[in-house]
Amino acid sequence: MPKQKKKNTKEALSPTTVGGRIAESRSEQLWYTRFRIQAVVLLIMMLICYSNTVNNEYALDDNIVIVKNEFVYQGLAGIPGILGHDAFYSYCNLTNSANLLAGGRYRPLSIATFAAEQQLLGTVPDMDLDSVVQHAGLAGPQQDKLISDMHARHGFNLIWAGLLIVVILYFLRCVVFPHQPLVAFVAALLFLVHPVHSEVIANIKSRDEIMSLLFICLTFIATFRHLSTHRPIWLIAALAAYFLALLSKEYALNLVVLLPLSFYLFKDFPFKKSVALSGYYFAVAVLYFVIRFSIVGFNHTVPDTDVWNNPYALATGAQTLATKIAALFFYIRVLIAPWPLSSDYSYASIPYTDFADFKVWISLLVHAALIALTIWSIRKKQNIIAFALAFYLLNLFMVSNLVVDTGGTVGERLIFHSSLGFSILLGWLISLGAKYLKPASVGIIASSILVSVLCLLGTFLTIMRNPDWKNDFSLFSHDVKIQPNSLLLNANLGVAWINKADTEKDSLTRADDLNRGIVLLNKAIAIYPKCLPAYVNRGLAWFRLGEPDSALTNYDKLYELIPGFNQLPGLYYNLGVYYFLHRRYPEAESAWKRTLQLNPGNDDAKHALMVLGQQRTI
Repeated sequence: MPKQKKKNTKEALSPTTVGGRIAESRSEQLWYTRFRIQAVVLLIMMLICYSNTVNNEYALDDNIVIVKNEFVYQGLAGIPGILGHDAFYSYCNLTNSANLLAGGRYRPLSIATFAAEQQLLGTVPDMDLDSVVQHAGLAGPQQDKLISDMHARHGFNLIWAGLLIVVILYFLRCVVFPHQPLVAFVAALLFLVHPVHSEVIANIKSRDEIMSLLFICLTFIATFRHLSTHRPIWLIAALAAYFLALLSKEYALNLVVLLPLSFYLFKDFPFKKSVALSGYYFAVAVLYFVIRFSIVGFNHTVPDTDVWNNPYALATGAQTLATKIAALFFYIRVLIAPWPLSSDYSYASIPYTDFADFKVWISLLVHAALIALTIWSIRKKQNIIAFALAFYLLNLFMVSNLVVDTGGTVGERLIFHSSLGFSILLGWLISLGAKYLKPASVGIIASSILVSVLCLLGTFLTIMRNPDWKNDFSLFSHDVKIQPNSLLLNANLGVAWINKADTEKDSLTRADDLNRGIVLLNKAIAIYPKCLPAYVNRGLAWFRLGEPDSALTNYDKLYELIPGFNQLPGLYYNLGVYYFLHRRYPEAESAWKRTLQLNPGNDDAKHALMVLGQQRTI
């Protein structure tokens, strides 16, 4: 026994082992491997890539979660309302519509930060709240204040994104590449400059993506610190970070798999011990589900026939499954070749397909191969490959529509989490390639050139994409060229042109804007003949152009499609007023009678018919 012990001691202190440790120690002391230096470089790159987003206003779903959200305008006083309701509650309450998206949207944490910002920017008194929310977006001093506030919010978004990239760097150095700080830096850098992230950082609403990934990484960091120090404070921090990640977005549910997997791969714990150590996190996930379902309930469903919220509504079962499988390959394509980019890929941007389409089988085979490679890597303890692929696939599964419908087909923001797995794998492959090139100097130069080219290209494309997110008009005007068959883009750009007409002083320019809007709404209706918003706004455009009969045709179509549409009484009433003022009394009477048919308690229509009767007796 003593001889054996001596032998082990000699092996432990062999020149090769000692030399390797000294070399590793010296490598970690090089200035470009220091955490602070790397963090500063990443923050500088963040400013270079995204400082031009501060000039942006609001676009897309910003309108739902911020502009038309009464709780946000209340500041800190609105946070209890945010925590106690679905993310879209305020907007749906304002528009008298149900939250039609599957599963509800309980993501209060990012919206709570919007309320906290409002506390700094200036809250709205309760007496003015309804008016501000109702008229938000209309030209005037209130609109100017709103845009000024949005500039500030973009600044805050940049701070959150900067915090995220620093935490990602620490997570990679602490968990994934503990002895390869330079590889960790390259992976974080490649993640930062990827153009597909422009939507998340340039659009305020997508802060939920930033905060979700931020707290996921903090959960890993605190968990591994707890495993190293056994100090309870780190376990408490880890569980708190995990709960905040769940309150940010549902991706954190993946940690019930990724955490034990990381213990097995990076800590070399047995499988049973890895699962057992994750018990606390299972408990937190259960607590989250209890809170979530007590607030948003179980009854949120997507209408079977409404492609506006369910892009697969008109597809057969086989077409739905085939299209979902084919759509998954979009994410691989956009990670490898992220140009051109679009804010929307909903109906009918991605055509329905079936299992006779070779693209479906290519996507199926590629993802089956990725799953098989992940399993093989786990069994063979190929730690980096296994973790990177698992991180990619599990987060992709959350947005695949294969289990829970997201309300869309694909989306660039939806690949945000998975792209970290992609960046980890890419950074590791570049470092591996550099090691195989001989002499070593050639590998260093080649890998440096490759990373530099990727960074320059990614930075350029990101800077070019950010201004498109300035507002709805700029976004839809650009993206409809990329996705000309998108129902949402054509309809929303049509509405944007009509809204733009309201700000024009020149009558010819105003008429030109309205006609542009009508052309786009015509296309939206051609794509989907039951597009209610297109009929509403096309009718309004014709009304403003002084073509009441064309407006009436649109309103009658709305009545045919959905007689109970809540805006119809007001539309018919206003049309009756126009007819009356132009002495077209029979048409005015018909319009007001339709108003009363839809809303028997409408006193304005009753009075108008009485005045009309008096007018006829004169």
